Amino acid sequence: MSTLTFSIRVVDDEGDPVSNEDVYVVMSGILGGPSQTGNTDEDGWAEFEFIAKRFYGVAHVRGEEHEIIADDGDTFSITV
Repeated sequence: MSTLTFSIRVVDDEGDPVSNEDVYVVMSGILGGPSQTGNTDEDGWAEFEFIAKRFYGVAHVRGEEHEIIADDGDTFSITV
C-alpha cells in the first residue's frame, strides 16, 4: 500500500492564514476510518499522511465538516 500526503490551509474570510488552528481529519469507512489531528502553522497549513491510494473522508474545523477526496500531493483551503 502506498503513502498519501495532502495539506489543508485554513484562512479567514479575507484570505489571511489562520495559525494554531486544530484540523481533525477522518477517513470514511464502515466502522469509521483512521484519523489524525493537525495544527496549522504560521502560514495556515496542516499536513496529513495516510497509508492509502486515495483519501475519502472529512475535515473538521471549528465544528464544521468539509468533505475531502484527496490524491497524493493535493492541497485544500478551508475558510473559517
